[in-house]
Amino acid sequence: MEKTVVIFKTKYGATEKYARWIGEELECPVISADDFNKRDFEKYDNIVFGGGVHAGGITGFELIRKNMRRLAGKKLIIFAVGLNVMQAE
Repeated sequence: MEKTVVIFKTKYGATEKYARWIGEELECPVISADDFNKRDFEKYDNIVFGGGVHAGGITGFELIRKNMRRLAGKKLIIFAVGLNVMQAE
């Protein structure tokens, strides 16, 4: 059986909400990037990572970028949560 984990980095809580919904559907652990130990990548075949969109990037994505060797051969899914507020003219 393939093991899956959802990892998230959130600033205001929205990304955590989405991560928990995904974790419920997949019946897998959901862990904050702040609490995730990079050595634990070895335990999982499928990694789902989510972060908020901020300044043109995904918050917390460094965890993935810095551990690409550990992720070799694994399935990686990235999701981003963002908000675009438009003002009426």
